[in-house]
Amino acid sequence: MRFKRFDACADTACALPQTELAVLLKASTCCRRSAEGVCVSSIQENLHISKPAVSQTLNSLEQKGFIHRTIDPNDRRKITVTLTCEGQTALNDAKMCFDKGLDSVLEQFGEENAKSLVELINRLMDIIETKN
Repeated sequence: MRFKRFDACADTACALPQTELAVLLKASTCCRRSAEGVCVSSIQENLHISKPAVSQTLNSLEQKGFIHRTIDPNDRRKITVTLTCEGQTALNDAKMCFDKGLDSVLEQFGEENAKSLVELINRLMDIIETKN
C-alpha cells in the first residue's frame, strides 16, 4: 500500500494524476497495436477501476486535449479513445519525469540494495508462480 503513494513526479509541472497517467498509457499502448484506439470498457477492465472513475478521468483528459473520444458507427454503444498529439507529449513528459524521479530514488537506495531487492522479488515471484 505504501508503494501506491509513490509519485516520482509530484513536485514537477508535468505531473499527472496516477489514474490519468494509467489511462493515457493504456490508450497509447492500444493505439500502437490498432489505429482504432481503445474501448472505454477495455480501460475499465484492464485497469480495474469503476465506470464512473473511468468516465471522470476521460472527461478530465478530454478537457485537457489529451484524448479524443469517438462513437463506433457500427455499434453506437461503443466509445473509442485515442490519444491526441498533446496527449502523447504529456505521456512522454510524464514518463521522463517518472524515470528521473525513480533514478533519484534508486541512487539514494544504492546499487547493492537494488540488486538485492530485484533478487528477492524474483524469488518471491518464483514461489507465487509455483503455487498457481
